[in-house]
Amino acid sequence: MLRAIAGLSQSPGTPPPDAALPNGAPPASGAPAAGAPATAQIVAHPDKLASALASGVVDEWPALLWDLFELIGDGPVPEWWEAISRRVRRIHLKLDSDALPPIVPVNRLYYTLQAFVQETRAKLARLDSDQGTQITPGLENLDNLLKLFDGEIVKKWKEHQPAPPNSGIDYQEISALIDKVDALLPGSSQKINLALNQPNAQAEIVLNAWERRDFETARKALRSVLLWDPDRWRLLAADRALAQAAPWLASVRSGAPKDVPFYDFLSTTELAGRRLRNRVGPASWLDSILNALRRLRKGSKSADLIIDYPGIAAEIPWLNQFRSRETLSLPHSRPLTLERDQPAASGPATIQGSQEARVGPGQEVTLGEPLDTWVPEARGSSARVFSGTLRDRSGKDQPFAIKVMRPNRAEYSLPLFREEAHILSLLRGVPGVTPLVECGFLRLEDGAELPVEDRHLSAAHLSGQAVRFGVEQVQNYLSSMDRYLSQSWIPYLALEQRDQNLNLLKFCDVGSTHGWFLPLRTSLLLSVQICDILQAAHDRNIVYRDHKILHYYWDPVSHGVISIDWNIAKRHAEGLTEPERQFDLVQFGARALHHILTGRPAPGALPLGPNRPDEIEQASTKYTVSWTYDDERLPNQVKEILDQVLNQGYSQVKKLRADLVDLYEQIPESP
Repeated sequence: MLRAIAGLSQSPGTPPPDAALPNGAPPASGAPAAGAPATAQIVAHPDKLASALASGVVDEWPALLWDLFELIGDGPVPEWWEAISRRVRRIHLKLDSDALPPIVPVNRLYYTLQAFVQETRAKLARLDSDQGTQITPGLENLDNLLKLFDGEIVKKWKEHQPAPPNSGIDYQEISALIDKVDALLPGSSQKINLALNQPNAQAEIVLNAWERRDFETARKALRSVLLWDPDRWRLLAADRALAQAAPWLASVRSGAPKDVPFYDFLSTTELAGRRLRNRVGPASWLDSILNALRRLRKGSKSADLIIDYPGIAAEIPWLNQFRSRETLSLPHSRPLTLERDQPAASGPATIQGSQEARVGPGQEVTLGEPLDTWVPEARGSSARVFSGTLRDRSGKDQPFAIKVMRPNRAEYSLPLFREEAHILSLLRGVPGVTPLVECGFLRLEDGAELPVEDRHLSAAHLSGQAVRFGVEQVQNYLSSMDRYLSQSWIPYLALEQRDQNLNLLKFCDVGSTHGWFLPLRTSLLLSVQICDILQAAHDRNIVYRDHKILHYYWDPVSHGVISIDWNIAKRHAEGLTEPERQFDLVQFGARALHHILTGRPAPGALPLGPNRPDEIEQASTKYTVSWTYDDERLPNQVKEILDQVLNQGYSQVKKLRADLVDLYEQIPESP
């Protein structure tokens, strides 16, 4: 055999020794052999021929056959290829001398099928002629089967670059047809399956390595496929595709060069990837990349792709560019989850029962810096809020926020104060609701008044008297309110104090964040936790209504959202109707959910500043979303949820929560 290989370097018109020529005869005088162009190519590459010879010397027959395979390349197949490939197969695979490559039984089956169709056509023609009818329509199915077998199997088998479909290295095309043929020619599939058993197994090894992106292993495995099926010339194109796979992946990951238009890059990269798929076969990683490129080319957003194809951002890192503005983070001491940490068994307590006290520096009750002047919108319509201290049962002064009713607006403010105290007592222990720690009345000395609200003025100088009610005494507090008011006492509520730097305005309003955003996954986490607060309120027949972003804080201790200011909330003792629930959700969507997700409230929503109950009751029941460039980072599912909630699409908190959770779980964590 080595003499035969060495003889390939002779002149193109001379057949190599041992070459199998038709009828065993040499070519006619003066006529070049059928393999002349291929042999000329071999002569032009003596180094490759030397490599083949070296492989043969050390009995590396798969390498020898592959070297010759590459030498022939895309040129015509020389006549000596069949003799050498069969001899290599017999030596290396230890096959019998009469062992035939798969193309032979495939061709024989085709000719048998062709004869069967012709015979059937003749029989049907005679039958129909006797009956005076046209040839039976069922014959058309046989013709189509024969045509398909010829076009997709027989003709493509030896093609160097067959056109898709059925252009990869597997044998699915014949596997799909063999059952149909076997139904016509029983037993015909047995020889085909036997002939394809090993080629199929070797092709599977290649495709498994392709799926793992082990391109070098796949290329080496192609040599075994060639041994079992030396007429599979498409393997050469597959080898070239495998060699191009790693550079193609690198190109995908790096993105469009600066001098290449983005959509040109998408088109050319997708086309190159589809060539790889056509030449080798499908792979999950390749299909996901190709689908992503196709959808980008058709206008899909990166945010949607990342949801639809989990892990695609790792394949195409520049898809994360839309998240480049999602740089903010909430303070946390553990990874953030939808579940907040469990609160203490009970909220802070100051006193039990009721007692009289003094107000002023060093006394049981002190007032300090205002908490409602840090931004203009923080001002409330019915109360002032100050930092302060309350002396607890152990004699320690503890810091709290003290909310004092505006005495000059008692007619308007008093019903709100009553409602808030009542609602907070009903919501006591609900995670996410700032707990009421005590309530009571103040009477300032010497006609003193609360500081004006248009300036940041402290109330630390104020002194007077107080009547304090423990949190369990809310009903007594409410029942005695008229009596105390008639004596010029001012109602107050004491609550846990919140850090203004943890107000969601600081994290979610683009004016405060200068255009930066929390990661979408974090924004959804906040939204889901607010839904949990609303669900607890609705279960108690309470609607919150005043959903402006200023009323929500982040608590890094519990890793949860905290709500404040329930004085415009309303309890319906007879139960909530669907429109009441729906309206509360619309206001949540317009003023909080929209703000958290987009950095701004919905167009037409109530302003961020103080709101009166009548203003909220007259607010719109529907809103139209106006998307901006910043919203390109949001997937369509976010937009669909927002649009639905703003247009009365939800009447149950649990349904909105479920949709938000479903979206949250689809979004990968920020890198």
